[in-house]
Amino acid sequence: MRDSLPFSPVSLQLIAKPLGFDLNELLIIAGYLSPESPSLSEEQRNKIRTEVNTLLERVVSDNNRIKEIVNRLLMTS
Repeated sequence: MRDSLPFSPVSLQLIAKPLGFDLNELLIIAGYLSPESPSLSEEQRNKIRTEVNTLLERVVSDNNRIKEIVNRLLMTS
């Protein structure tokens, strides 16, 4: 199991639900939690891990853009 998460659990929940997973399932697939019993093949896990990482990168990018916009708005006020 990895020591820390590089994202907000709330952000991850927003991604997990549309994919049909709960937070723990997604964390297991992404390699942040140890699986209790593997139900997906390694190929399936790798595909989902790639998709999750792509979605997380988008969430982080959008979050950073929102912060930049808010900061600019605060500076012009």
